Amino acid sequence: MISRIWIAFRIELKKVLKQRFIYISGAFVLLASLSTLGISAVHKDQSSDYDYVVRATSLTMNWLIPLMTIIFGALTLSAEYTSGALRFMLVRPLRRVEYLYAKILVTVFYAVTLTTLAVTAAWVVIVLKGDLAGVYYGGEVLFTNMEIVRDYALGCLTYLLPLSAAATYAVFLSTVVRNTGTAVGSAIGLWVVFDALKYPLRLEQFMFTSYTEFPWRVFVQHCQGIDSYWRPGIFYCVGSCLAAVLVFLSAASLIFRRQDIP
Repeated sequence: MISRIWIAFRIELKKVLKQRFIYISGAFVLLASLSTLGISAVHKDQSSDYDYVVRATSLTMNWLIPLMTIIFGALTLSAEYTSGALRFMLVRPLRRVEYLYAKILVTVFYAVTLTTLAVTAAWVVIVLKGDLAGVYYGGEVLFTNMEIVRDYALGCLTYLLPLSAAATYAVFLSTVVRNTGTAVGSAIGLWVVFDALKYPLRLEQFMFTSYTEFPWRVFVQHCQGIDSYWRPGIFYCVGSCLAAVLVFLSAASLIFRRQDIP
């Protein structure tokens, strides 16, 4: 099973690499990250330029990359329903659930690629044009550069959890809604509704949509010279995101396995 999923993933990845959308979205993420240079200037002046990384990360990671991931995931199966290509794809000796898993893996890979581009754009600019000198207050070192970089690296690893949940959520909707435009609109619309209702209903700790910003909280506060801790938020983040992945994956598998392919 694993070998068939891996083969399907490689085939789907080759198909994706021929699409213009991924290159346009990648360029858009790079431009969005670099655009924050107009707000946070970077200079070699013996003063740390973490503010640029904070702004670039906030712009790209908190909403742009999750939005791109949702759009990409919502198109994965709905586009093949619309074109009729799905019927021919499943003629191969491949189970439907294995094909579904391959689609989810491709979506996660796409999201991780965008994240890598955003991270590279943020840090390369500082290395080339700015300074990484740690965080000081009154001549005292509050956080060294290595501690700041470690916080960011841990944030990147944690960020994979809400990204995976968003990818699984989008592909799930792609199995439910067969029209491409409706699938994308539903995925974005429901995300906005969930995000708007979670605070009035006091469910923000249990909704995976709350955790696209959480991975960078410690990094941002340390850059401002404020003490911050991963616990207990990290436990809610891991639990909520893993639960979302499990629920959406199970629902998508059940629906996709039983539905008729036109």
